[in-house]
Amino acid sequence: MKLSVGLILFLFSGFLSYSQKYTVQVVVTYIQPYCGGARPSEEILEMARTPLPYVEKKVIAVNEKGKAFKLKTNKEGKIVCKLKEGNYKLFEEWRFNKNTPDGQPHKNYDANCLKAEWLKEFAVLTVESKKLDYRETNGIVNTCNYNIPCLLDSFRGPIPE
Repeated sequence: MKLSVGLILFLFSGFLSYSQKYTVQVVVTYIQPYCGGARPSEEILEMARTPLPYVEKKVIAVNEKGKAFKLKTNKEGKIVCKLKEGNYKLFEEWRFNKNTPDGQPHKNYDANCLKAEWLKEFAVLTVESKKLDYRETNGIVNTCNYNIPCLLDSFRGPIPE
C-alpha cells in the first residue's frame, strides 16, 4: 500500500512539474531599412539599422510538437505570457498563416520562394524552470515596396532612383 501511494505521489509531482507554466517576458524588435530614393546620410543609415519595438503585433509561437500559440506584443513590443518548458519557434503572423508579406494574392509571388519564406522563424525561445533563452535567428525586417521577397518582377512597383 505504501509503495502504491508513493508511486502515485511521484507520478503526480512529475505531472505538476511537467504541466507547470513559466512567465515569459521578451521584447520583440524589427528593422526598418531605408526605403528612400536619395542617397541617405550616415545618420539615416544608422537609424535604419537600429532595432525598433514590434508594437501591438500578433506573433505565433510553435512548440516542438507543432502546437501553435497566438501571442501579441504590447505598446513596448513586449510579449508577456505563460508557457510550459520547451523550445518554441516564433513566427510573424503572415508566415505562420502562409500569406504574402504585403497581402497581395499568392499568384503574384514565386510559390517555391514563398514556401521557403514561410519556414523562417524570426526567433527561437527556450523556456526552462530557471532560465529563459531568447535568440533572434532571422529577425523581422520590414521590406521596402521594391524589395519584397518572392514578389514576381511583373508585380513590383517602380524602383526609386
